[in-house]
Amino acid sequence: MDDQDSEKTKTETTNELVSQKSGEMAEKAGGAAVIAGAAAAGLAAGVAVSGVAVGVAVAGLAVAATQRSDEIGDAARATGNAVVHGYEKAKEYSEEHHIGDKVKEVTQKAVHKAKEIDEQYHVVEKAKIGANTAIAKAKEIDAEYHISTKVATGVSSGVNAVTKAISPRGTSTVTPEEPSSIFSFFPPC
Repeated sequence: MDDQDSEKTKTETTNELVSQKSGEMAEKAGGAAVIAGAAAAGLAAGVAVSGVAVGVAVAGLAVAATQRSDEIGDAARATGNAVVHGYEKAKEYSEEHHIGDKVKEVTQKAVHKAKEIDEQYHVVEKAKIGANTAIAKAKEIDAEYHISTKVATGVSSGVNAVTKAISPRGTSTVTPEEPSSIFSFFPPC
């Protein structure tokens, strides 16, 4: 067997193990839908409280919590089940009352009207100018006061505290990378 075949066999074996472990984890949590429901609830709660970064962290913690065999795990799985049940009921209602078709029709009318208004008042062009001005000012303030670095450090500390609190051994923590400015995602103005 040559090296290429050996690597292929290792990869296939690894993929099978990951698939098996994923299936076991989903089964333990009550199914993949329950895990997804817990993650969705965690994401929504985190975003509502502190934004996307915290939402993603809380979603990850919710997924991990579904694997626990204590009250926290029970709560995470119950939340996941509730989200799944709510989704199923909303889907049934939507199909029964043709909500998707109605939303599509209203959206098409709204888009058409928005295009008319933009052609008349140049709203998009003015919004771009305003956004560029706001981003430039935000970059300037961040450079002076290092706000994004302080926020990233605070979020990292918060995630560490939550992880430590729910970890059975209390040893799992997140080690932050050197945070970059949140405004570095925007192109220069």
